[in-house]
Amino acid sequence: MGRPTDSYLGAANFRIFIEGVNDPIDGFIKMSGLKATTDKMDFKHGMDRAVRQGAGRHDYEDIVLERVYSGASEFYLWRKRIEAGHLDFRTMTIEFLDNAMNSKARWVLGECWPFTWEMDELDSGVSKMTIERITIAYEMWIPG
Repeated sequence: MGRPTDSYLGAANFRIFIEGVNDPIDGFIKMSGLKATTDKMDFKHGMDRAVRQGAGRHDYEDIVLERVYSGASEFYLWRKRIEAGHLDFRTMTIEFLDNAMNSKARWVLGECWPFTWEMDELDSGVSKMTIERITIAYEMWIPG
């Protein structure tokens, strides 16, 4: 019989698929959490004395992806298309992997676009990798 912790997944392994890019993108060292919220709406029916509650607008928090910079990336090129005035919204899939690199969960995000692309400062006096940081906006979670 396995240990009770055998079914837990570490937070280290994931890869990204972007609509229009043939291969999955990996090598990420960090991704901010996914967060979806719905506004709580108060309302009343006619002369009803009770205040009711219902669901309002949905909002999805931006995600930040980080990986070691290795030259012009798919995200950088995608961002340049946005800067050039193209409405280039794409579907993006985040695949969560176990330690054996088997897919355990998928999150599909719709209407994604990179609104920030940045690279760490360059400093010849230190020994460290330069990090590429991409902030992605999205408008919906699609069942995946």
